Amino acid sequence: MAAYFAYYIIKSDSGNDKMKEIALAIRQGANAFLKRQYLTIALIALIVAILILEYTFLPENRAWLEDRSGLHLRRGVFRYFRFCGNVYFCQSEPAHGIRFHPFSQ
Repeated sequence: MAAYFAYYIIKSDSGNDKMKEIALAIRQGANAFLKRQYLTIALIALIVAILILEYTFLPENRAWLEDRSGLHLRRGVFRYFRFCGNVYFCQSEPAHGIRFHPFSQ
């Protein structure tokens, strides 16, 4: 359903030249904002991801060495990938909204 509406909006008339110029300015500003936001969030996410992995392998958390099932290690690695996935999906959503917004004017 959402794909149909996105297709419908993109295929509709964009308006006169002045409206197209304004939509282009909005899109350029939004893309510049997103680029800066993604760079900042990526840096913070990288630091937190490294801390998560570091916590998993701290000497006092190495119970997974004695535990033959590797449950602690799997939890730590799962926590790492879950965090990275959340960062990716939370950051990809605004890009889609900004991508289609100028078309809906």
